[in-house]
Amino acid sequence: MIILLISALSLELGNWRKVTTDLEAIAHRVLDEISSPFLLDGQSCDLGITIGICMAYESGESMKTLIHRADTALYKGKEAGRNCYRFG
Repeated sequence: MIILLISALSLELGNWRKVTTDLEAIAHRVLDEISSPFLLDGQSCDLGITIGICMAYESGESMKTLIHRADTALYKGKEAGRNCYRFG
């Protein structure tokens, strides 16, 4: 499991649509980079990734709650066919 905490987006908290758009752009970039084939010891390798995203709507949410929500979103993505992202 990889967890990214992106706090710079909190500057835009008054505009959830912008925050969501920014997170989607980050998710697309991560998906594109990870899914690009690469060579390892002369062998072509392909990786896939599914991303679960959650946003802290209130500053008092615990890390455990946020990780649980992101993990739930991750499994929704896996059920949808993998190599995608979902919000939780």
